[in-house]
Amino acid sequence: MLGLDQEQMEGFDKLTTSSGKKLDLADLGKDEIYLSADAAEGLDVENGDVIEATFAQKLGTTAAPNAPPAPGALPVPRPSELTVAGVYESGANPASSTSMVMPLQRLQERVGEEGRINAVLITHKGPAIEGAAGTGATKDALRPLLEENDLQADPVKKEAIDQADQGGETFTSIFLLFGQFSVGAGVLLIFLIFVMLAAERKHELGIARAVGMRRGHLMRMFAFEGSLYALLASALGSVAGVGVGWLMVRVIGKAFAGSGFEISFATSPENVVIAFCLGMVLTFAVVLISSWRVSRLNVVRAIRDIPEPDRKGRSVKGALLALTTPLAGAGLLWQGLQAEQMGLYMLGLSLIIVGAALVARVLRVPERVSFTVAGILLLGLWLLPVSFAPSGMTEGIDLFFISGVMIVLAGVWVIIYNSDLLLGAVVALFGWLRGMPPVLRAAVSYPMQSRFRTGMTLAMFSLVVFTIVTMSFITAAFGSIFEDTDRLSGGFDVRADAGYAAPIPDMNEALKNEKSVNTDDFTAVGTLTGLSVKAKQKD
Repeated sequence: MLGLDQEQMEGFDKLTTSSGKKLDLADLGKDEIYLSADAAEGLDVENGDVIEATFAQKLGTTAAPNAPPAPGALPVPRPSELTVAGVYESGANPASSTSMVMPLQRLQERVGEEGRINAVLITHKGPAIEGAAGTGATKDALRPLLEENDLQADPVKKEAIDQADQGGETFTSIFLLFGQFSVGAGVLLIFLIFVMLAAERKHELGIARAVGMRRGHLMRMFAFEGSLYALLASALGSVAGVGVGWLMVRVIGKAFAGSGFEISFATSPENVVIAFCLGMVLTFAVVLISSWRVSRLNVVRAIRDIPEPDRKGRSVKGALLALTTPLAGAGLLWQGLQAEQMGLYMLGLSLIIVGAALVARVLRVPERVSFTVAGILLLGLWLLPVSFAPSGMTEGIDLFFISGVMIVLAGVWVIIYNSDLLLGAVVALFGWLRGMPPVLRAAVSYPMQSRFRTGMTLAMFSLVVFTIVTMSFITAAFGSIFEDTDRLSGGFDVRADAGYAAPIPDMNEALKNEKSVNTDDFTAVGTLTGLSVKAKQKD
């Protein structure tokens, strides 16, 4: 219930109906009020209907308007009949969605608080959201006045915006998680497509190099082709993303309808442009890297379609990559310990293991040994309980993505570099079937002719499956919160709220006196009283 001073509310939003009409407090009669849309819907009333409202009035107050209240008086419920003069959709700034409004002086008279108020509202100039940026400066300016009069400043708008941001971040973090996996799988797919395009055109590219085309020309040719794909895909994806986002907001909004958590669709041209640019830049970067890789071919081997030799990472660039990876991991590990961030800490440890495998390969340690050991260590690291990490670490949603990438990388290494052992196990398991051993050997050994392409394909599919499993886990986790109904309800099946205007001193006696109720149908009846309090620290 709001009692507003019309003259002092000029800087605030006006009470506005669904049709855009402004409601004026000066137009209200003695027993008339304005009602919020949610309250009108819940009470099933409209303009002209009469509602009954109970006001807490101090003991000792009389009909005389200036009679002083008795010291230490307790509230007494007094029902009043009020006529709904209008229904507003917005404008009652400090109120909840269920509220009603009357002039301040009339509310003071009804509750015996003539000349007194319990809240002073302050608004900043400018747009509604941006205006909250001045809250801190306003509180600092008001601090002497507040301390002198033992008052408190409550930044309701800023707190509401912060709560909305936190609620939004909860949803966006989940979608960001799945988006990261999608981007990761997409990057692998783009890379794999260009590698396979190069493999298909290898003979053609070898002839082009033989007649004078340089490696830089090949890179430009692939980069130009990839940029066309990136341009078209980013344009279509950014526009289609708006439609998918609108559909998701509608579905999620219906799921949370009536819970007090409202989700609305919002976008802007800037968001679409940013999404287009991010997609374009990311895709083009992957295209450039893949173009650089596929342009590394020997003319004779390309013309004859002979596989390029594996240098085992012993080139200058391979050696530099092997050395910088564990150093970068050590830096992230130190940064994670300093910032107490679990994501940085685990990523640093993972990069140290990956870098150790690369260094071992440069030092001519057999690839099977180095990468299998590194894969097993990575799997063991990420499957350890979180209690093995240093205490006090902050865990974020980024751990899902980092763990997914590292577990997939570890699994792919172990499988790819032990494919012959895997083949032997498969043949031993199914070799007793007639005609299966030759088929199995061909089916498993052929993909192993190109470990890089097979590994990329395996990693891409693994990330997709990892995303599905993670989504299922999160869905089950949310569902399990509400599965234990006894824990949430204390074992009770029905809850009824009694207003303070008509209290029920003894619920058991009230049920016995109710003819339509059989007390034998109830195992237990309990009562619960809630009281809102404010605490202030001493001194």
